[in-house]
Amino acid sequence: MMYLQAFLVGGLLCAIFQIALMYTKLGVPKLLIIGLALGGLATAFGLCDYLAEYGGAGFTVMVVGAAQAIFNSLMALFAGTPLPICIVIAIFAVLTLFGLFAGIIYRAMHKSSASTPTNAEADIR
Repeated sequence: MMYLQAFLVGGLLCAIFQIALMYTKLGVPKLLIIGLALGGLATAFGLCDYLAEYGGAGFTVMVVGAAQAIFNSLMALFAGTPLPICIVIAIFAVLTLFGLFAGIIYRAMHKSSASTPTNAEADIR
């Protein structure tokens, strides 16, 4: 039953964000920021705790679950414990570095194909 609940919660959140992406024409980064903000608000009102308990990993791996981790880390910081927010910042820094390195490697691998015009570009000239 736990797998079904994770699938339902994660699938519903994915469907909501996919529909928002298709019909609002917002970019993915903007939707991620909106998801983080909504997750922070939902955590403040106790909704994220209920969804995390019900949906398990189907909820916690989503962007909204990341917002819950950020919110709880900030609450710990305000209570006088800085370690959780330091861990969250370190994780984000490592993920950002991975993204930058992946972008550099992707660009280096596809640099030669970017300099040759495609058929559509050749038709325009």
